[in-house]
Amino acid sequence: MATIGSTQLAAVLPQWHWRSRATAWADAAAAEVFLAFEQVTLAELPGTAELRLHQAGGDRSGVTMLADLLDQGFVLLSEEPDRELVLGRVGQFWRAGGAAAVQVDGRRAFLAFAEPGYAKAAFALRAQPLDRGTMISVESRVAATEDHTRREFNRYWLVGSWASPAGHHQLLDTVRRRASDPARST
Repeated sequence: MATIGSTQLAAVLPQWHWRSRATAWADAAAAEVFLAFEQVTLAELPGTAELRLHQAGGDRSGVTMLADLLDQGFVLLSEEPDRELVLGRVGQFWRAGGAAAVQVDGRRAFLAFAEPGYAKAAFALRAQPLDRGTMISVESRVAATEDHTRREFNRYWLVGSWASPAGHHQLLDTVRRRASDPARST
């Protein structure tokens, strides 16, 4: 199990078995980056939209990514306005349709959850203001609650998880475009 960093994400999931991270620079203030993130729709993320069409059984292209994550059972675990947003979810993501999601009621329940047969996933968006613009990053971490689950989840992670590097880069490109062009953020 790996560990890294002193961020809000590190506070809620300091050790993980799987991790995906991507960064990009945006010619915008951190507040504009977060506003852009809140407005990104699944239609702007074709791979994610297609995956969610099959999982949710309906067209969700007009739904924002943030709303979709919350609809999937992610909960807010931590927020530093215009700095970092961390969402988390507990479930059996490798099962058809993301079966057996566990509703956790906030950060304390997420941290305490340890029932065998599940994985804890956390997603973070971070913004670091620079002299000019903002460095933005997205990171996903997943930790299995025990070894058998870790082995089961390995196949899912390797084949195509929701936290894929390609998906992270596509999200960052969209956020960067929206944040850097105020006309798009309406």
